Amino acid sequence: MLAVGTVVANRVKSGRYGPTFCDVVAQKNQFAPGVMTRSMIDSGAERARRNADAVLAGKRHAGVRDAMFFHTAGLRFPYPNMHYVLVAGGNAFYEKRSVTTAATASANARSRALALAFARVDPTAAAKPIVVASLAPAPRSETPSPAAAETPAPAVRPVAAVSAPVPVPTPAFSSVPTTLAFAPPPAPVDGPIAVGTAQAAEAAPLPGFGDLRR
Repeated sequence: MLAVGTVVANRVKSGRYGPTFCDVVAQKNQFAPGVMTRSMIDSGAERARRNADAVLAGKRHAGVRDAMFFHTAGLRFPYPNMHYVLVAGGNAFYEKRSVTTAATASANARSRALALAFARVDPTAAAKPIVVASLAPAPRSETPSPAAAETPAPAVRPVAAVSAPVPVPTPAFSSVPTTLAFAPPPAPVDGPIAVGTAQAAEAAPLPGFGDLRR
C-alpha cells in the first residue's frame, strides 16, 4: 500500500494529474472503480489508513523512485517505453522512458523480463526492487573518498647503511728503491788554484794594438 501511495504522491508532485491526492485518485480509469465512494470495512482498512497517514506525512517507498504507473503483476504489455522499477504487493510499478537509443531499449526490455520473473515466483511479495545497470560509464570523481582520505600511507622502513671497503687502485708506475744513490762530493783541493794562465792571457796586449801604448 505504501508503494501505491507513493505513486499518488509522485503524480501530485508532477502537477499533471491534479493538485491534490483526492483529485489524483478520483481520475477516471486510473484507479479501481469506487475507490472514492466505497467504504473500507475489511481487515485491510486499518492498514490502509496507517499508510495513507504516512504518505501524507511525507513517507515514501524507496523502491518506487519516480514511477507514476503500476498494474497487476504478471501482465504483459507491448509498449517499449515501460521501464519497471519494483514488484510489490501484487503490483508492478514502472516509469515511462522514451526509447531514443539501443541502450535504452535494452534496459527497458531487461526490466520487463525481471518484473515478469518476479511475478511468476511470488506476485504478492512485499517488495522486489528492479535495478538494471546502466551501460554508460560512471563519471570519475576528482574528490577522494573518505575511506581513501583516512587511510594512512604505509610506513617506510629505513634502510641501514652498509659499510664496505672501497678498493683503491694501485698506481701504474715502477717501485721506487728504498736506498737512493748519490754521487760523492768532490775531493777538497789542497793549495792555490792554478789560474795564472788565465791572468796572463788577460794581461797580454791584443795583436794589432801595440802602437796605442806609445
